[in-house]
Amino acid sequence: MHCQQNLLSLILLGLFILPAVVYSQTTPKEKTEKNKTIEKQNTNKKNDEKKDILIIPIMGYSNETSVLLGTSFMFFIHKKEESATKSDVFNLIFVYTFLNQAMAVLSTANYFNRNNIKLKSISIWRQFPSRFYGIGPDTPETNREDYTPRDVFSQPSLLFKIFRNIYIGPLYRYAYFSVIKKKDGGILDSGEISGVENTSISASGLELDVDNRDN
Repeated sequence: MHCQQNLLSLILLGLFILPAVVYSQTTPKEKTEKNKTIEKQNTNKKNDEKKDILIIPIMGYSNETSVLLGTSFMFFIHKKEESATKSDVFNLIFVYTFLNQAMAVLSTANYFNRNNIKLKSISIWRQFPSRFYGIGPDTPETNREDYTPRDVFSQPSLLFKIFRNIYIGPLYRYAYFSVIKKKDGGILDSGEISGVENTSISASGLELDVDNRDN
């Protein structure tokens, strides 16, 4: 768990640090016409997009998590061309609790072809140490076992506009669940409960989405 905590801390630190920019030390006389043309093209390309970032702190408390802290990074790409009036959105969330529970979420929404096509996705990684008391409503406190589940979830979808702000299209869902730590000789270790070792879920379906966003 200490390695995972350190890794999560490094990821959060890295997102706050701005990358260094190296400038070439050339004089205006040394710039050729070709270099000027490239610079102009790059400037025009940058002017076609406007990027914003919104950082939101996350704080909370519950009996299952104790104190919960996290950060949400929201990246917006505003395209000026007519073909994409809605902004692309990338949302990255990190959460950590005082019970050594951690979660990372990445969600995206991209628009193409004058907003007629929408590409969505959500991916979740979670490792939440918890307590297990058995199956059923009348399990005694003495059955308590500490265990650590880890699961991964991903769901991309490709949607097409059918009327105004209504989109429909196929989706694919994948989930993987495992228990990486459990009590030796306990209920979970006995093999009586199926799906404890490794469980994969894979499915396809249809998604209906109402998107009223106007930016």
